[in-house]
Amino acid sequence: MSSATARGKRAAEAEPDSESAAKRLATDGVADEGGAAAAAAVPTTEGEPSEGEVDSRLLDCCGDMQGMEYLVATLALPPQVVAAAVNRLSSKGILKFFKGKDGAPLFKRAKENSRHAEMDSYEERIVYQHVEEAGNTGIWTKHLRLQTGIEKAQFTKVMKKLENKKLIKSVNSVSATKRKFYMLYEMQPDVSLTGGAWYTGTDFDAEFITIMSQLVYKYVEQRDLEARALYTDQPLLRLREGLVTATDVHAHIEASKASKEALGEKDVLSLLDVLVHGGKLEQYPLSALGPDHPSSNPADAAAGSDEDGSAYRFRTRTAVSGGLLASPCGVCPVFARCTDGGIVSPQTCTYLDEW
Repeated sequence: MSSATARGKRAAEAEPDSESAAKRLATDGVADEGGAAAAAAVPTTEGEPSEGEVDSRLLDCCGDMQGMEYLVATLALPPQVVAAAVNRLSSKGILKFFKGKDGAPLFKRAKENSRHAEMDSYEERIVYQHVEEAGNTGIWTKHLRLQTGIEKAQFTKVMKKLENKKLIKSVNSVSATKRKFYMLYEMQPDVSLTGGAWYTGTDFDAEFITIMSQLVYKYVEQRDLEARALYTDQPLLRLREGLVTATDVHAHIEASKASKEALGEKDVLSLLDVLVHGGKLEQYPLSALGPDHPSSNPADAAAGSDEDGSAYRFRTRTAVSGGLLASPCGVCPVFARCTDGGIVSPQTCTYLDEW
């Protein structure tokens, strides 16, 4: 390995994705990797194209990630001219700089973004680029600084500028409350960050869940009462009419306007699950709705939004009768060996005497 390549690799490791790293790698990398290829095809000074022409041709070559050796050979220009164009386009945020597995510089044309015009420096553009790539799951501040390679004090200034320009925003995570994540200003955070409708900020809103659960419970109970009144002598129809789907419940919540927070059907399913496990609702397969109901058809159900494949019904509470179940005999583990006059018998049972 030549000394030029070694210097390029050390620069890439020390200053990843920084402007100075891009400049040094562009120049040093060419000397070693692309020098031989360019030497055979260096045009005369009179035939050299303008900066605008060089920039345009270079961007045409960088639809995918390309190294300096390829760019110098393809453009058939002196290494210094190609390096100057790379630095020029990188500083404007038009060309993205990456580091290859071997430490060599790679370049790719950035997607057109009108918001780049609002940024004053290379550092702002590179930070914005990484935040943009993170999408709606955001990127942790620590990871962002490490990826951009910007010194801490400068990084803080850049972040403040981008926030003031409303290009990026910070979001707190319910799963990592001490960490701050950043995403583009216009993006809605992913539910993995916010926790969805059941969180207010980073706090679990148990009161809101209780209110919404009661609303759902009352709705399903009312459906059951109406079905019982309509089909007093037709138990099958009474069952089918008393069943509701997640879509039915979702529509009822939206119509009631009881929630200022927009609830999705997955939020509704979580409420229904709470009520089922709490013994307040019964869960049935969609086929229980009857052959004429759209949701009972597997193909229709797959196309619809009742993705859990279930219907729900109000659970009628029946009083536990007395007698054997209420006596110690109902839970006695040796009940089968209990006989008159035996070792285990009603006459000698202390638990029966206490009962």
